Amino acid sequence: DPARQGAVAKQALRAGDIVQASSVRFAWPCHGVETRDWDRLDGMKLMRDVAEGAPIGWADVGLDD
Repeated sequence: DPARQGAVAKQALRAGDIVQASSVRFAWPCHGVETRDWDRLDGMKLMRDVAEGAPIGWADVGLDD
């Protein structure tokens, strides 16, 4: 179910990078921000590094939701 997939870094991302479609893919199981929240995540600045293939969570963009 695509709605239950989570955001994953396509490549290594650095703190300060802006989250955008070209740097994110969605995968199951959902360990990152869910696809339903993409509009909220898109354009946010990373607060810490995220390794290639690692989930992107709210804490990575400075939110604890």
